[in-house]
Amino acid sequence: MWCFPHISTLLGDLPENATQTLTYSVNSNHPCHKCLISGEDLNNLRLSNNQIELRTPKMMKDILDQQLAHQYSMYNMNNIFWKYPRKEYFLESELVEFKKLITDWATLFVKLFQSYSRSGLKLPKLHNWVYHIINSIEEFGAINGFTTETYEFLHKDYVKIPYRSSNKREAIGQIINTVQIKLTLKHLMCQTKQKKSQKATSLNGLLGKFALENFDEFFDIYKEKNSLASEALLALSCFLTALNNFFDLDDDLNEELITNNTIISWYSYTNMTASEDCI
Repeated sequence: MWCFPHISTLLGDLPENATQTLTYSVNSNHPCHKCLISGEDLNNLRLSNNQIELRTPKMMKDILDQQLAHQYSMYNMNNIFWKYPRKEYFLESELVEFKKLITDWATLFVKLFQSYSRSGLKLPKLHNWVYHIINSIEEFGAINGFTTETYEFLHKDYVKIPYRSSNKREAIGQIINTVQIKLTLKHLMCQTKQKKSQKATSLNGLLGKFALENFDEFFDIYKEKNSLASEALLALSCFLTALNNFFDLDDDLNEELITNNTIISWYSYTNMTASEDCI
């Protein structure tokens, strides 16, 4: 499997798409940025695909040549994309049932909510989902990559803001450099923050020293003077057992030697969590 990272230089919702395709607002006669459907037919779901005239470069050029731009809700200006051919690929045999379900759902949606809409659900987005979304998926892949809000946030941070900070000349290279620097700084800041948030254990104050044989006496007095948590009491009950296991690691030690030569220093301790400049 090969992975090729890339940065999208154009990403947007309906308003941005309309701007890029030189169409007017949703209140225009032909508001769809993909085809030439009339605004009055946006909620008409009985149209066949053959009745939908796509906004192909050739058709748009013919409309401009005939000076019909205003009638079709277009700006009369040169478009550099005319020189690039556009190919359409359809796999209708695999999507017949899916298309039918989309149409059935949209028809029921219009039937239920049309009377509650001031526009009668004459919505470019509804029309777009019924007639254009499958073709877009076939050509560009999952719509999560080019039309949803998840990637809009990424587009803002990794394309729009870096572009505005460039000098607008050969901007893609500048965008990549800006993003690289930003990600490097983010990684370094995360590493620094992780180190600062690590917990450290510190010996605080000496509570007392005692011979091993005086263990019970020392802690009986200590428990009377201090309110200990259940975890602390459990630790004390296991202390001598753990200490005996430790001494058993050395075969040269015997009970008399351990009892007469072991002095225990008992300290309080503190768990410290570093945050910014404070501990």
